[in-house]
Parts: sequence; structure tokens; C-alpha cells
Amino acid sequence: MLGSLSGCDRPSPTSDWAGRVGPVTARQTDIALPTVAPARSPGAASPARTFDSASLAVLKEALASKDYATRLVAVEALGEAKLDSAVPWVEHALGDTEHDVRMAGVEALDRVHSPRARALLVTVGDDMTEELDIRAVAAGALIRTTP
Repeated sequence: MLGSLSGCDRPSPTSDWAGRVGPVTARQTDIALPTVAPARSPGAASPARTFDSASLAVLKEALASKDYATRLVAVEALGEAKLDSAVPWVEHALGDTEHDVRMAGVEALDRVHSPRARALLVTVGDDMTEELDIRAVAAGALIRTTP
């Protein structure tokens, strides 16, 4: 089970390592991000930026920042990277206390277009405690990515 960003008190969807999505039952006080492998495969299905291990370390630190603008930039960077392996990191943004960080998380998941990202978008769209504009962006992403 994944942890959430320090200081976040909103429940967020989480997934186990098999990709099954479910609600969070308790908040954790620190960030425990899984290992993300750098994207190095030129034959990948979608073009992705290549992050070296130092870049990933900076993003991991930024995601745990107390400054919401720093978390926002990190989530946006992960979305631009389109790394499916970073979806668990982006998932943390869905429970952030800041609206803009949560929105960036939804937009990042929209860019990834993986089954795991779509499952999280469904969860956000169905979350009646989430703000309507964020739910609407998740719904729009699902319409674009549903086969």
C-alpha cells in the first residue's frame, strides 16, 4: 500500500502492486514512494522522456516537499514524462490538500494512458468527495482514452 504526502489529509485512492484500486482507509504521515526505473527503451509504445536516477531522486524529494508549488512542479514533470512506472508516484498527488496538485495528478494520469492510470482516473471520477472540476477532468480523460 502506498503512503501519502506529508501533511495531506484528503483520502486518496490507492492501488496495490497488482494494480487493483481501492479507497484509502488511513492517512500515512510520510511519503514512501516505490522505485521507478528510468525510461530508456527507445522502442516503447509512447514517446517518453528519459530520466536518470539523479533526476528521479530530485522528483521524489520534490513530491515530499511541504511547498505545494514544488509538489505541483514534480507532478507535472512526471506527467510530461509519461512513465507508467511513475503512476504510483502520481497517485500521491490525488490525495494532496492543494486543489492544483490534485488537478495536476489527474492531468498527469491522462498523459500516461496506461490501464493503471485509467483505473485511478475512474476512482477520481467516482469520488463524490472530490471537487467537481477535478472529477470532470478525470471523466474527460476517460472519454479520450476508453477504447
